[in-house]
Amino acid sequence: MKEKISIIIPVYNVEKYLKKCLDSVLNQTYKNFEVICINDGSTDNSLNILSKYAKKDKRIKYFSRSNKGLLYTRLDGIKKSNGKYIIFLDSDDWIDKDYVEVLYKNITIDKMDLTRCNMRIVKNEKEIIKYKKDFDNSEININTLYKEICRNYKYNNAVRQIFRRASIINDINNINTKIALGEDLEFNLNLYKNINRIRTIDYYGYNYRYNQNSITKNIKIERLLKNIQDTIDVYYDLVIFTQKNNENDYQVSLVRMIELVVNHFIRLSFADAINFKTYKNYINQYMDNKKISFMLNQIEYDSLSLIKNKKKTFIKMIYKNKINKFCLTVILFYKPLYRILKRRNKS
Repeated sequence: MKEKISIIIPVYNVEKYLKKCLDSVLNQTYKNFEVICINDGSTDNSLNILSKYAKKDKRIKYFSRSNKGLLYTRLDGIKKSNGKYIIFLDSDDWIDKDYVEVLYKNITIDKMDLTRCNMRIVKNEKEIIKYKKDFDNSEININTLYKEICRNYKYNNAVRQIFRRASIINDINNINTKIALGEDLEFNLNLYKNINRIRTIDYYGYNYRYNQNSITKNIKIERLLKNIQDTIDVYYDLVIFTQKNNENDYQVSLVRMIELVVNHFIRLSFADAINFKTYKNYINQYMDNKKISFMLNQIEYDSLSLIKNKKKTFIKMIYKNKINKFCLTVILFYKPLYRILKRRNKS
């Protein structure tokens, strides 16, 4: 008999989408699975929907508690699961009917530790915005995987993959569940350190729902500050790993860290009612952060040539600790120019 697979679905205020998600799971060609749904403090009708589906199919188990966040919820789902393999599915997304079978087949062939696939980005359930092709049919080792993480995002998300439960269960309590931005990568970094063989497949079975309303118009300072700290914490873990295990990519991981942190610094300037003095104080506070100080001191100047985006000048200012110049340039020039160009594009 085929081995049991646990499909873990965090649920939070998704009454509009939850039925389609659950129907896509129950319609799978692979039948030996359990569905672990964790209701993460929903205030809409999501819990009632879970209750009805659980009565309809015994493979669905649901649990409900106060809101703890996505990463905490996924880990809770793993603890409550019994399958040999784990698949994450977000509750506003859905999967093709052969999704579980294809992933299972590819992880069990030659005893892989993890398999990842491509996905579609879909709007209004039918309009395919993009076929997101990140993977071909190939096998990679862990060193190649970390090289890719240092250069792009295709291994960051926790969905569209299947992995062995045994690869994460012993380290599950070491994961920082307070992460809100980058929680997928935080989970994957802890998972990837316990695996050796990865198969990628050129298969589009995961449907990611595009939600243009997910980006709020009013940027809140508290959220942006949390995003900066989360980015520092997550990429510090990546930096430490490459320092210990993949020396050739150590500089690449350091540069990736500073690039992402500076992007968040710039986004912070767009927060409601922020002025130059307040902005500069925030930036100085983060520049005193021990993790940032460590990583900036480790970056070799020549490594900044790896940065190809248009914000390279800003990144060099931070690298050289020219905080006053950075803040003045962002607040007085970049921010107004960005808004002017944005208005022109809309008109």
